[in-house]
Amino acid sequence: MTMNLVRPAVLVLVAWFMQFEPLAAFGDAGPVKVFILAGQSNMVGHGIIESRPDRNDGKGSLEWLVHESPRKSAYKHLRDDTGRWIERDDVDIWFLGRQGGLRPGFGADENKIGPELGFGTVVGDAIDEPVVLVKIAWGGKAIGKEFRPPSSGGEVGPEYTMLVEESRKALASIGDLFPDLADREVELAGFGWHQGWNDRVNQEFNDAYETNLANFIRDIRKAMEAPDLPVVIAETGMTGPTESHPRALSLMAAQKAVAEKPEFKGTVAFVPTRDFWRDQSESPSGQGYHWNTNAETYYLIGDGMGRAMLALTQDGGKATPIVAPGARGRVAEPPTPIDEQQELARLAESRDERMAWWRDARLGMFIHWGLYAPAGGMWDGKVYPQHYAEWIQHWAAVPCAEYARQMKPLFQPDEGFAEDWADLAAKAGMRYAVMTSKHHDGFTLFNSSEPYSIENDIAGGTNISPEGRDVAREFADAMRAKGLRAGFYYSLLDWQHPDAFPMALPGYPKTDRPRDHAVYRDYVRGHVSELLRDYGPLSTIWFDYSDRERQGEAWGAARLMADMRQAQPDILVNNRLYFGLENSNGDYGTPEKYVPPTGLPGMDWEVNHTLNESYGYSSHDANWKSTDEVIRLLCDIVSKGGNLLLNIGPDANGRVPEPAREALLGLGAWMDIHEEAIRGTTASPFERLPWGRATRKGEDVLYLLVFDWPEDGRLRVPMAGQVRHARLLGADVALRTRSGENGLELMLPAAPVHPGCSVIRLDLDGEVRPTAFAVASGAGGVVTLSPFDATLAGPSIKVERVGVIGDVRHNIGYWLDTAATVSWPIAIEAGEGGRFRIEGEIGCKDAAAGAEVDILLDGEVVAAFTVPATGGAWQDYRIVNLGEIEIGSGRHDLVLKARTKPGEAVMNIRGIRLVPAGVK
Repeated sequence: MTMNLVRPAVLVLVAWFMQFEPLAAFGDAGPVKVFILAGQSNMVGHGIIESRPDRNDGKGSLEWLVHESPRKSAYKHLRDDTGRWIERDDVDIWFLGRQGGLRPGFGADENKIGPELGFGTVVGDAIDEPVVLVKIAWGGKAIGKEFRPPSSGGEVGPEYTMLVEESRKALASIGDLFPDLADREVELAGFGWHQGWNDRVNQEFNDAYETNLANFIRDIRKAMEAPDLPVVIAETGMTGPTESHPRALSLMAAQKAVAEKPEFKGTVAFVPTRDFWRDQSESPSGQGYHWNTNAETYYLIGDGMGRAMLALTQDGGKATPIVAPGARGRVAEPPTPIDEQQELARLAESRDERMAWWRDARLGMFIHWGLYAPAGGMWDGKVYPQHYAEWIQHWAAVPCAEYARQMKPLFQPDEGFAEDWADLAAKAGMRYAVMTSKHHDGFTLFNSSEPYSIENDIAGGTNISPEGRDVAREFADAMRAKGLRAGFYYSLLDWQHPDAFPMALPGYPKTDRPRDHAVYRDYVRGHVSELLRDYGPLSTIWFDYSDRERQGEAWGAARLMADMRQAQPDILVNNRLYFGLENSNGDYGTPEKYVPPTGLPGMDWEVNHTLNESYGYSSHDANWKSTDEVIRLLCDIVSKGGNLLLNIGPDANGRVPEPAREALLGLGAWMDIHEEAIRGTTASPFERLPWGRATRKGEDVLYLLVFDWPEDGRLRVPMAGQVRHARLLGADVALRTRSGENGLELMLPAAPVHPGCSVIRLDLDGEVRPTAFAVASGAGGVVTLSPFDATLAGPSIKVERVGVIGDVRHNIGYWLDTAATVSWPIAIEAGEGGRFRIEGEIGCKDAAAGAEVDILLDGEVVAAFTVPATGGAWQDYRIVNLGEIEIGSGRHDLVLKARTKPGEAVMNIRGIRLVPAGVK
């Protein structure tokens, strides 16, 4: 017997099932046409044949498909008039020792089918010559390992070797396997490939899939001595049209990309399969793999492969990849580069609509919870006093495996923990909540299906929910049940993943192994995709963190933003995919544990702050904020146009520390009376108020948030205009108003409604009209002049922000030229004029000391001083007495002007205080 390894003749692609014209004959009588069908378990085939009531009432089985389904007429060719399966006499099949005429039963066992049934039906109907299918497939194999071709380097996969050997044996033994075909020539007519799952679940194999598959085709052709062997690649499909896992999508795109390589044009075809997916409602099982064991799915995959195989010879072998029958014109597209700036622009287009609820809410709950909770800021009995107990693995320099070994058994959330959080958040007046899904230690509170999260040799696995539970789902469901929106924090840093970006920290694990950051980017994307897909509608993904070296594309930011926009169009994303807490590359900025003195004009922003010093649970951090402090923090932030995301750090059982609970319930009691001054308001129209803050609602409602209740009962508001009504919230007291020397005056009762903050509502006849800004005196008649109250003129000089996350301070700096000046407008009330001592908080590097500075009041020099040395660096400060001046009542301008500058700069200034004589 001779074996001719040539290409088949031309055939015409036809329409879908019974709606098409008869297929054209393949050609005159000739050699037996042999097609090799290879791959892994989906090529083996798990489509159920027998219809059983205990399997979804039989739906999705082959028997149901041909006897009961709405599409049964399209499959009548599979059975005879008595209902028995037809065994073809023109198409034979051999599958690793099982052989015979093609019929149902050549899948994983005699009660299952694979793609061979549809494939053999299509090519058998089209070809006059006998057809033999040689199926060689094994479950659980990857082209990156078991099917690894020689050209990919490394160890050749054992299943690749077996595939070549078994194919050669079968081709050489057709006459022995099928005696009716003895003495007939044999022609290797094509090769079909359906595989991918086990490469998808391995990041390394996934990344190399396109290269490996192209090498596989080249090597198979070489091994079979068929340089133009037609090859059909059936898309791995995964979980159908809704598939969103980044590795699945990239692998399928790689399969299509191989078929489109110029060298394979007209000889390799790609068949999309995702639209053949049938979900659980139409399938014998809902296992989520093996195509839900749906027989029609397997048949359609084979049908599509057969039609693609025939089409490869159309137009002399120049046919391009086709849309498979039933795919309704949908073709899997390879991933295209996503432009970062374009994605940011798309976010901006819909921002106002998406942010509307957030701007109204003003207050949310932050929750830091993870494997650090059982430690409570201690390790092996030692207290680590550093702030941020969630960093205990770093503070104590604990190897990841040991950290996991000790902490995992101790992380035991109470039943109902999430309902308690949701109830507390609602009582506190919060409208949304954000919980850590993964912090820097890399452990996941959601049940991730990422292979590294399921099992790894570093920490065993990253998923930490107790068996049978998913605490991230419990959180999200509980919050939504209480009427709050749920979102997730996700750390871009990872202290355990071997391909994550390393941190220059003493406790960070060191390795000599090169890190493949592309692998880690895909891991992050996979996690985010799971959060978007599996946890319902989310308010936000709250990323953390970036620096100058690791930002934007380092994390695959454009792709992440596109994924979020496509999966959940209404979701918000913060700005920490990029460097800088106040950068505008996101829906909202994230200043941490500090309030920008003038807000962040032109952008939305949210301060994340703590109730003690730590985010995670600390058993020894007792520096708790009082209810009054929390109220004033909220008022300060909202008055500047921001939101407050206030953190709780539950313990290992999910229990909220009692001081945190008390502060939040106290805040809630205040909100019960005063929330109209917070919810749905916008920033204060005033540059500064000495006694508190203000918010506004619309053009004609103003809320005065009074921290310091005036002893004389007169509240001075720097504004003009008519007040129709003034009311003290919570007291049902109408207040008298009058126009004073520096604006509006309100006559208040002796005692405030609340010691932390009392609120006055002003209904105006027209819009708010602030008077020209001037710094007024506060408690004890002291006038406090801050950097942001100053007007800076001249070259270089500016307000500097120094420090990060809780340690932020501001100063006037870069005073590099004597032409620069600093000025403040001040307003002294009638009866409060007199002699004032000038105290300055000054910083001057020792080597630059000696500048001579004049103090001017309303254009006249009234005092002068020489800048002293305050330390070795510019940020070393001390309080310096700069002299005394006389100031009368009314408005004035106070100016600092340097006459000389012996060093690199004049000085830095954190603030000036004008203290009345006799006041300490």
